[in-house]
Amino acid sequence: MSERSLQRRLKETNTCYSALLDQVRINVADRMLKVNSIKVTDIARLLGYSDASHFGRALRRIAGVGPRAYRKALEQTKCSKATPEK
Repeated sequence: MSERSLQRRLKETNTCYSALLDQVRINVADRMLKVNSIKVTDIARLLGYSDASHFGRALRRIAGVGPRAYRKALEQTKCSKATPEK
């Protein structure tokens, strides 16, 4: 697909490339942050950020929390799902 075709299609759906990129990055980051053995610096690099601090700022902008808090929230969610309710 040409660049112009992509721009046209994104405009038809009222979105922009940067918003789409943010959405994809947050989805991938979500899956990667669930794996405690993957370092935040590695996640940042794999997602195309120049360093972990840029990734942290982007995650705070998109999700409202940094990588450490996001990972902790994911762990708490996982634990609460694993605990049977009485």
